[in-house]
Amino acid sequence: MSGRDSHMSANEGPRGSSASSEHEQSGSLLPNGSSNQLYKIPKYILLGVIILAIFLAILLAINGITIGNVVSSLEHFVNKSGPLGVLAFIASYAAAAVLFLPASLFTLAAGYLFGLPAGVIIVSVAATAGATLAFLISRYLARPYLESQLRGNVKFAKIDAGIASKGARVVLLLRLSPLFPYSLLNYSLGLTRVELLPYAGASWVGMLPGTIAYVYLGTLSKEAAKEASSGIFSPVKLVLYALGAVATIWVTTIISGIASRALEDAQNSSSDEDVA
Repeated sequence: MSGRDSHMSANEGPRGSSASSEHEQSGSLLPNGSSNQLYKIPKYILLGVIILAIFLAILLAINGITIGNVVSSLEHFVNKSGPLGVLAFIASYAAAAVLFLPASLFTLAAGYLFGLPAGVIIVSVAATAGATLAFLISRYLARPYLESQLRGNVKFAKIDAGIASKGARVVLLLRLSPLFPYSLLNYSLGLTRVELLPYAGASWVGMLPGTIAYVYLGTLSKEAAKEASSGIFSPVKLVLYALGAVATIWVTTIISGIASRALEDAQNSSSDEDVA
């Protein structure tokens, strides 16, 4: 090797290692140049969903269709159809999960339509089915692409293996935490190596507190509507409704806070292990 080549090699070595260390310190899970490619598809999907939602909102407004009309129609359909109406509601809920539609509205509607405890059971089945369907779509359509982009990335491999080894616990904490939207989390976890059964079981348990809270609030809204339509207001009932709503929100907030702190502790301990 000539002196010039040796000099160039010596200069390029530190620069290469410096660039590599800067990439690792940045915390990026993506190899150079692949981040735009990786996030191009989700961005287009999100944009499409937003445009579709705006279009549907305008269409509904033009035709004078309100949330009250929709709920009233659903109630009529469920009462008339019996078990078929329940199955239709579950299918609609699962489809909403796949299409990034707000699941909380469906959960409130379940409380209004079915009450307690039937609403909780129906939503638990529907939400778990929707979460599983979105998970499988992500796992078998997006996961292979992600693996091809991140092949050889040590940091991503460590995170992926950590989620796989503690899958049920991580999924449970993520479901209990209010920081992660339901639909987005379904697809995000499909990109990891967490197994299907631990994912579905932990999702079902983790979604229960929020399900109970929203179904209960939906039930209260129906009771309040009955009171208003009858023209007879009971101050005692109104106070009990208010106390029940506050207590439900308070307990759910406490559970979510505990889960968020536990998730943060788990992340910190994982970071300490990587440093060690």
